[in-house]
Amino acid sequence: WLEAGCVSIGGVLTRSLESAQVACDWIGAGTPCKSAAEMPAAEMVLIATSDTAIGASCSQLVAAGVVPAGSVVFHVSGALAAAELASAEAVGAWTASAHPARAFPHPDVVYSQFSGTACALEGDARALQQLTPLFAAIGGVPFRLASEQKVRYHAACVVDSNYLVTV
Repeated sequence: WLEAGCVSIGGVLTRSLESAQVACDWIGAGTPCKSAAEMPAAEMVLIATSDTAIGASCSQLVAAGVVPAGSVVFHVSGALAAAELASAEAVGAWTASAHPARAFPHPDVVYSQFSGTACALEGDARALQQLTPLFAAIGGVPFRLASEQKVRYHAACVVDSNYLVTV
């Protein structure tokens, strides 16, 4: 997205300051942060944690003032819907989930092969209006998915990705 001119990168928060620095180095932008309190307020926030940490991560960012009203907050879980971001919605942010249907073994591989990747988008219509062109700009093929279909969608992705050889 940075290279496509779609976004600017503010703070990057990961499990450690060292891995945040590695991420910033790979991206070529951003400021590594030690905690949510160090993150700047943002117009758009991407949460890419394990599924079990999405809600808590969002709540920490909201409490730190990173998520203002009118911002877009989205996560990339295949199984969980935008409802995981209820704390952001409560402060007036627009929430969504965006799930590229592919494995992410290494950033360079994904970067070079992302074009044509189906990207399921679900959530607030205002958030989806902003996310749809972002995913299209990097070669993704965005499509809308109803919240109640997330679990079935994810199960289909798991079978397709993990069990194709077995089947």
